[in-house]
Amino acid sequence: MSGGAGPACWRDGRSTARIVPFERDGFTEASFPMLYAEATTRRLDTVQIDIAHGSVFLDEEERLASYRRVLDDVERAALSPAASRDLMHRIAQQL
Repeated sequence: MSGGAGPACWRDGRSTARIVPFERDGFTEASFPMLYAEATTRRLDTVQIDIAHGSVFLDEEERLASYRRVLDDVERAALSPAASRDLMHRIAQQL
């Protein structure tokens, strides 16, 4: 399918859809399942990474900063929520 896209999430009142199109390069470090859980206090933030042997939880400040940079890069490259929704609708219509 032309206009395909990579990572996405959805809007359900708590989440927002953001798609990073395949044309955008440089996201090899963001090609794995990751959950960045932000707490009300930064010190309590946690990253969960799913790997073949289970999940890993990280809360060291240095590692959190690294994963926050990855998420910031992805957010900058992602389409807006409206453009992401439009792309999903176009792809669904092609099916």
